[in-house]
Amino acid sequence: MLLFIKEHNILRLGTALLPYLAKKPAAITRSRITNDIFKFMSTTTGSLKSILQPAKGKDRLQLLLKLCDLPSFWGEADELPHLEEARQTAASIAGTDEQARTVYLLARYYMRKANYEHASGLFIEAMRLYDNNHNTRGKIDCQVRLSAIDNHRSQFETALQSIQQVIDTAAQASYNKGHANALHVKANILQNLGKLPEALAQCNKELEIFESVQDIYGMATAYHNIAVTNDSMGQYSEALDSLDFALKIREDIGDRFGITESLNQIGGIHWKRSSHLEGLKYLFRALKIEDETGDKHGMAVTYNFIGNINSNLGNYEDALKYYERAQKVWEELGNKKGIAALDYNLGIVHYESGNYDVALQNHLKSLELNTEIGYMEGICASLNYTGKIYAALGNYEEALRYQLEALKVGNKLGNKRRIGIALTGIGATFYHLGNYVEATQNLLSALETGRELGEKTIIKDALHALVEVCKKKNEFEAALEYYDQYYQVQNQISSESIQKQITTLNFQHSLEVKEKESALLKEKNEEVQRYLHKLEISNNELKQFAHVAAHDLREPLRMISSYIGLLEQSVGGNLNEAQKKFIGFAIDGSKRMELLIEDMLRLAKVDADPKVEKIELNSIVNEIRLNLDALLKDKSGQILADELPALMADRTQILQLFQNIIGNGIKYNESEQPTIVIKHEIKDNELRLSIADNGIGIPVHYREKAFQIFQRVPTAKKYAGSGIGLAICKKIVDNMSGKIWIEDNPGGGTLFAMAFNNSLIAQ
Repeated sequence: MLLFIKEHNILRLGTALLPYLAKKPAAITRSRITNDIFKFMSTTTGSLKSILQPAKGKDRLQLLLKLCDLPSFWGEADELPHLEEARQTAASIAGTDEQARTVYLLARYYMRKANYEHASGLFIEAMRLYDNNHNTRGKIDCQVRLSAIDNHRSQFETALQSIQQVIDTAAQASYNKGHANALHVKANILQNLGKLPEALAQCNKELEIFESVQDIYGMATAYHNIAVTNDSMGQYSEALDSLDFALKIREDIGDRFGITESLNQIGGIHWKRSSHLEGLKYLFRALKIEDETGDKHGMAVTYNFIGNINSNLGNYEDALKYYERAQKVWEELGNKKGIAALDYNLGIVHYESGNYDVALQNHLKSLELNTEIGYMEGICASLNYTGKIYAALGNYEEALRYQLEALKVGNKLGNKRRIGIALTGIGATFYHLGNYVEATQNLLSALETGRELGEKTIIKDALHALVEVCKKKNEFEAALEYYDQYYQVQNQISSESIQKQITTLNFQHSLEVKEKESALLKEKNEEVQRYLHKLEISNNELKQFAHVAAHDLREPLRMISSYIGLLEQSVGGNLNEAQKKFIGFAIDGSKRMELLIEDMLRLAKVDADPKVEKIELNSIVNEIRLNLDALLKDKSGQILADELPALMADRTQILQLFQNIIGNGIKYNESEQPTIVIKHEIKDNELRLSIADNGIGIPVHYREKAFQIFQRVPTAKKYAGSGIGLAICKKIVDNMSGKIWIEDNPGGGTLFAMAFNNSLIAQ
């Protein structure tokens, strides 16, 4: 089995497909590929995983590469771990080509996730590895993907230039699969640039090559690409035929990313033909799969189409909800084409709501962005609707200018849908200008185009305008006939039963989203609780360790200090100056170590259960004056305080909080008279306390670090200290659900500000 997998590409089905490949494309779309072949293909992922489990070394690497290249494996929960394992394994035991392959597959993963920046970097890395090994085919594969990323980023001209070079290189190297993939990307770019006949020609070449190499996955992508071009040209029946076949293949090989791509395209065609309920069924199916695979790009496309359907039906609240979701993803991905589409769609909602000025801003913004990236269909759409808004504002000359330009672009594109929309707008504008002959001609052309396409919206709008024109021309029988037709189409589009079913679908999706969010929240809460429990155990162990360690350290430290003192006394005058200095260093070091241990014990005790009682802050300040009496006298310092309130808190902790800050303010002070000023105010349901000094100050960039353990602010003069004092202060304030920060003291020095909830004030 392992040998079979190594020697066969499961995406090339060989002679089993020959009977189907011999048929013409139109016939293939109506054929069913044998169930046995698809059964084999659909079970390959499971088979590979079962073989992978015991495999090791190079055999395991080869299996990983096969597995990660399977469309049926893409989007699996273990896809990324397997890719990373393959990369690490290849780096340690494989040659340059296999290393490049693992990087290439990892890049494709990030490309599917729409992380284009990361994907680009990996493709460039893979290309460098392939180039070092003179692997032209691998290099071509990377270049194809890089051009595709430029296309996704709406850099159409850049992408077109680069992909043409790749096509030429692939043809010279006789690399058929690379040639076909490059043609696929070129067709996508040409579609965006509005060169639809040329795009269709590239698609057909792509399909021909994939058929010749018997690549079923490639055939599916080619048929999808043909469908996209036919869709843009208004050839919906042909597009749906190709999509049906592409979807069948993608479903049978388990290509979930391809499935959603085809589902979205089918849903979009049903939207254009006003088959709204049918369209939503495809789109909600796509959305469910995209959610499973994490396909952000696909989700944005789906949200946009669902928004369009709701907008067409007048469900503007639901439409805006989906547009906002799409907008969030497009902005996250930096997709200008998607952002322009959202501006366009939001403009329609504002137009239908009567907010013409806002709608105009949206459409002009969309037009500007589409023009910037050169997306021709988007330009045509924006021109059409901008003209429609100017007509609503009564500026018919300006409206006609935009609509005629839209018709010109639509004809250049060969896009019948855009042509029909433009003709409808032009006819309506001529009606307002009183030119009923031109109005009738354009509206009848629009009606014919709409009927040819099966576009009910174009038909409806053209009929509605024809009713008004006939009334002005006193052709009341014709007006009545057009109105009857209009009423029938309008009823088909928004019948009560369809509205109810669509409302139900929207509600079901919202319910599924909420249920998923609720389940995720529950899972996260349980995870947080588990983490908090572990954290509590760890914290208790840490406190116990700190307490035991501090006590165990203190006794030997005292012994060291005592024996050094005894040594100094016993030796007496036999020590020279250097030896006395060394002993002094040892005694000083032991004292600093003892101070550090004391502070560590204080820090560990902060988390102990506080004894909450009523505390007079003024009495705390008085006690601190007594505790720091020697320091105050030595430095001629003073402590000035307002009449402070009483608090409900732990007395020991409050004493430590104030004494640490006040003591620092006096110790780190070069003033002739170090002064501490303590104030309070009650503002916005908060008690705010401030302790200001006129000392050396703390630079802005050190203020956050000052509260971290063992962090000390560098000063020109060396001051003793452990670097724990302010960390203790912050921990005390945090435990009281308060905030503490450092500001400049207007009088010079430092101001420590604290804010607590008013509920701490004792009544």
